[in-house]
Amino acid sequence: MNRVMFFSGIHGTGKSTTIEKIREVLGLELFFSPDGDHGNPYKEPYQRQVWRLTKYYLDAFEILKKQEQTNSFLLVDRCVFDNEAYTSTFRLLDWISEEQYQKINELRNVYFRDKEIQPQNIILFSPP
Repeated sequence: MNRVMFFSGIHGTGKSTTIEKIREVLGLELFFSPDGDHGNPYKEPYQRQVWRLTKYYLDAFEILKKQEQTNSFLLVDRCVFDNEAYTSTFRLLDWISEEQYQKINELRNVYFRDKEIQPQNIILFSPP
């Protein structure tokens, strides 16, 4: 995924706006997951994070496929690092237990142990 640029950060930090401006100026391809996070059917924080992590894992294969089909750089809104940030925050807020936190981290390590699907180029957005 060397020709893929991931944009990561919490809601409202300007990821999508920045991606759209770059896409307009440079004419680069954009990858958006079909449902985004809006397709998440779960309300409970632990289940939401497991669903989100699994989605990032499946998206990684779609991104690889899309990258093979294009010769240009590919822009991607969000990646597995968003899951890490939210999971850590949920643990700090006590929305998930330590056991649930560990399970999510173990699952992330299993899913993303293959370097080929790990994000390489990331721009991290943080609130002002």
